[in-house]
Amino acid sequence: MKYNCQYLRRYLQSYLDGELTPNEVKILEKHLLLCPSCSELHRRLKKVSQYLYRQFSHLSLPSQMLENALFPATSNPASPAPKSHHPNAPIEVPGYRILERIGTGSMATVYKAVQISLNRVVALKILNSKLAQNPGYVERFLREARAAATLQHPNVVSVFDGGKANGLYYMAMEYVEGKTIQQLLEEQEKLPLKDAIHIALQVAQALVYAEEVGVVHRDIKPANIILDTRRRAKLADLGMAKQILRFEGELSPNATKPLTREGTIMGTPHYMAPEQASNAKNVGHAADIYSLGATLFHMLTGRLPFQGETVLEILSNVLHSNVRFDRQQDADIPPNLQRLIRRMMAKNPEERPNSAKEVVLALSEFAHPQGEMEHFPASPYPLPWPHT
Repeated sequence: MKYNCQYLRRYLQSYLDGELTPNEVKILEKHLLLCPSCSELHRRLKKVSQYLYRQFSHLSLPSQMLENALFPATSNPASPAPKSHHPNAPIEVPGYRILERIGTGSMATVYKAVQISLNRVVALKILNSKLAQNPGYVERFLREARAAATLQHPNVVSVFDGGKANGLYYMAMEYVEGKTIQQLLEEQEKLPLKDAIHIALQVAQALVYAEEVGVVHRDIKPANIILDTRRRAKLADLGMAKQILRFEGELSPNATKPLTREGTIMGTPHYMAPEQASNAKNVGHAADIYSLGATLFHMLTGRLPFQGETVLEILSNVLHSNVRFDRQQDADIPPNLQRLIRRMMAKNPEERPNSAKEVVLALSEFAHPQGEMEHFPASPYPLPWPHT
């Protein structure tokens, strides 16, 4: 019987973990001898897969989430978010009036609500009930609220309140009318040069502020950048944030070591810095510069910087491959801007720009003189911020 590459690649991880039968091993090894591309993939995955698999397993993820993280195809980030398993909708949180559910995710559900005391519309983020039973996730959720509440910047989504009520862990955030960059990319494939630079410049300004207060975001990506109705970019979702000044080494009340374990992986693989792919605990601001570079690459080219059929394959490419521009498809991107993105995405953090301020200065050279976006309509975007 003849097997194709796509079919056999599904078994590479089991092969590396010694879980195949002798007959299956024989079939796969024969194919690896005859197929250079699969052999190369095996060689690269062998360097990282067992280590990364071990780290994913240590995250205490629900079994389905762990399975989805490790094995299915993940090269399309536009796939619909998984349905929430929160059983308590409609919900009640004292001080808030729920209007509608606007987003679901694997970790939380977001509702549009009114903060009654101030008559203010907010985005109310509720930790999913299954994760609320895990002390580690609860502490991470509350830690996110504390870290985010310290940030006050025009290009950062504000957090107003957070806590526990009626058995629910919640966070009240600024409600932003607009679209995420991910949504815009789904509609337009790629963004015009001036618009992409305008957005990246604003995010870089948010990172300057983050550096000043000692916060590393660790999950910068198109889905976490919102363009509001005034064409202002806002950096959202500090769920992966690391407050390196105030909260470094902070311990969970039910644990004896920091929340981010040695060797664990946090962030989104397509935009993740190489050092973050191997150990999220020790990443610094250079990781955010890398992720912004990867996001800018996607906005300008309409392509993901690195792809793969599984998370492990994507991470292998992040660790070992260099980002590439196409001479024909990307001819409209100035060479100096291409060089800046390559530098932002350097494998070695020391070879990247020294700070977000340096990125701001570099991007300013390419920005529209008036700092305006000419290609987006002035009318309000119909979709609220749904990201969780």
